[in-house]
Amino acid sequence: NKKLPSITVSEYQEIINSVSHMSKSSIADMSKVLHAVYKYAIANDITDKDVSQYVKLEWTSNEEKIHVPFTDDEIDTLWKNKDDRNVKILLIYIYTGMRPIELIQMKRENVHLDEHYMVGGVKTEAGIDRVIPIADKVYVFVEEFYREGNEYLVSTKNGKEYKPQALRRETCKVLERMGMHHLPH
Repeated sequence: NKKLPSITVSEYQEIINSVSHMSKSSIADMSKVLHAVYKYAIANDITDKDVSQYVKLEWTSNEEKIHVPFTDDEIDTLWKNKDDRNVKILLIYIYTGMRPIELIQMKRENVHLDEHYMVGGVKTEAGIDRVIPIADKVYVFVEEFYREGNEYLVSTKNGKEYKPQALRRETCKVLERMGMHHLPH
């Protein structure tokens, strides 16, 4: 329990080193927060120097890729299990290229079944409010979710809005059960 001006560069460095297993972006985010704290502290006369600028960001490159495309065999396995609600969601991801967050934030009003497209997206400027074609292969699934009449295209079984972690948990269980190792992003 130290006051900000008494924390040393080596103490911060030790913290950053202890999380070097995390992704480059996570460590960079930590650094941004640290810089913002010092900027605030200097502006409010809490300290007169920013020691955060001397902390070296280090991370271990993770060779294991968790965001890898599904193989043809894996997609075949999913199709063989297409009656499972979560498999339908996974197939919609695969055939539309949508991120999980994009699918659970897709409002029913932005789904245009007659024209075979949806309007939505997140993350980048190019990705926001883009036209997302509905592939013929998954059209029946999109239509099925649409016909449920909920505010969001894909909702929980009782019609509530999905929380990202809840959907991730459910789809990961399905993938694990099928021996697949993917993490929807």
